Amino acid sequence: MSASRLGYLAAAALLVAIFLSLSAWQYGRGEQKQQWIDAWQAALAAPPVEMAAALRGSTPRTIADTFVPDEGAGWILLDNQRRGAEVGVKAYRILRSAEGVRVLADFGWVPWPSRDQLPSLDPPPASVPVLGLWVDWPGQGIALGPNPLDPARRREPVLLTYLDRGELASWAGLSLAAGVLRVGPESPYGFVRELAPLPNTLPPDQHYGYALQWFGFAVALVVIVVVLSWKHRAGSTTPNE
Repeated sequence: MSASRLGYLAAAALLVAIFLSLSAWQYGRGEQKQQWIDAWQAALAAPPVEMAAALRGSTPRTIADTFVPDEGAGWILLDNQRRGAEVGVKAYRILRSAEGVRVLADFGWVPWPSRDQLPSLDPPPASVPVLGLWVDWPGQGIALGPNPLDPARRREPVLLTYLDRGELASWAGLSLAAGVLRVGPESPYGFVRELAPLPNTLPPDQHYGYALQWFGFAVALVVIVVVLSWKHRAGSTTPNE
């Protein structure tokens, strides 16, 4: 077998391995998201618990409790949050439970059509009843630069491009629980809210579709290599006329 033939067979084998790895990764992501959706639906169907009980269990958990806004920090606005074709921000605030635990609460989406100045948001009431979900801290993309967190101005609204728990805790001068409280639409205070399990991300079915697509690429490449190898072998064994 010639060196060039060995080379293209090795390249084909590498591509097949890559396609199969991508297929397995997509299928695994679909399984993870389906498990998360199942857990989310189970949490919504379960009786709500107070914050103290939720902290001792797993996430997600339905929460029904009353909180107090922490006066150490103002509104925390997460930039580049779309709702359909509209662009806006997610509005977060640090709340304190009856046991003194500080949690970051997601009060929903706020439109921001003009970038001239930050949205003007009234402070939450002195007592904030919440019916919502206690979820894991959201994953973040690549941080392209530090957030503009100035401890001297922490009572003012701040615009962030990502949420880092340690960074926010240091800025506010307190400790934050390892999760986010998503305020539900039934709660009396908040902005545009919905308890979708996978906002702005691919559903499991699409991951399964991509997994099938990558697997199909691997199978197609194997078939092509086999056919070409068979034709090459048949040509090399044909007697000269």
